[in-house]
Amino acid sequence: MTVYFADTANLELLKHLKSLGIIAGCTTNPGIMAKEGRPYSKKTIEEIVQVVKASVSVELTSEDHEEMLRQAKEYHSWNKEHVVVKVPFQNTKGEAQTGLVAKLAQEGIRTNVTCCMNLNQMFAAAQSGATYASIFWGRVSDQGYDPVPVVNDIMECFRKSEVKTKVIVGSLRQVYDVTLALRTGADILTVTPNVLMKTLHHSRSVETQREFLDAYRKITDKH
Repeated sequence: MTVYFADTANLELLKHLKSLGIIAGCTTNPGIMAKEGRPYSKKTIEEIVQVVKASVSVELTSEDHEEMLRQAKEYHSWNKEHVVVKVPFQNTKGEAQTGLVAKLAQEGIRTNVTCCMNLNQMFAAAQSGATYASIFWGRVSDQGYDPVPVVNDIMECFRKSEVKTKVIVGSLRQVYDVTLALRTGADILTVTPNVLMKTLHHSRSVETQREFLDAYRKITDKH
């Protein structure tokens, strides 16, 4: 079953989405937290975890192997049940980070391998022991490719290979992206609260409910 992860660090929005029963986790990064004016800290992550009570992805902020390993262990210690460490598939030098992912998997630290753009990267992330692997829908589209067959191929390959890694589709920028991504059967869609709330609204639903209530009032007014 496909589930939603909220892509935010806004506690009030998270509480609202949680109350609606429509999110099963959360993803964060320094940019998201900066947008909310929140520090990238243990306290912030603990507050998010307390609201979501499910997987919360926290991004590494270094490209030095030893520092990344240290950060990953630190993040994991914040909440071993719910914190997931976000590892980029490649660093800015173009070096694959699958070795780090494999090391963390051996130590029982869950990971979300991000910045994946194709099937090969997603499969390599899975092979290295990633808990989640994230394909960036919007960025795939930016490169001139249709993300629908890309994600369909990933899902088919993972099923045939009996891959346990969960597929996350991120970088969904509008409601239509979410609609198309849902059809792929991906395990998880990460969506901003703004876009997610838009997926819940349809003017015809509101109009139909109004018609039903108006009809009820007309019946009751006669008695």
